[in-house]
Amino acid sequence: MTDDRADAIRQLLVRAEAAHGAYEANELAGRYDEAWPRWYARFMVDNGLGGTLGREPSVDDVERVLSSSWAESEASSPTPAESWPALVAERLASA
Repeated sequence: MTDDRADAIRQLLVRAEAAHGAYEANELAGRYDEAWPRWYARFMVDNGLGGTLGREPSVDDVERVLSSSWAESEASSPTPAESWPALVAERLASA
């Protein structure tokens, strides 16, 4: 069950990434969005993360997982074998 949840969350992250790219291009005129973890978290909560998890997570909690996972991934040397979306998905699925 956790693997199914993790896969669904990973797919949601991929959708969030695509939607956020369009948001940066269209709404921010191509500027980098420093607040991207918040944007992703809101997108994920609004697009079914709670149903996948079986509980309704707060945007703040999801944002924290996204931010800490990104920082950890960026600080890792060598680069982790698993992708960032897979890492985040596993953390959210098992929380």
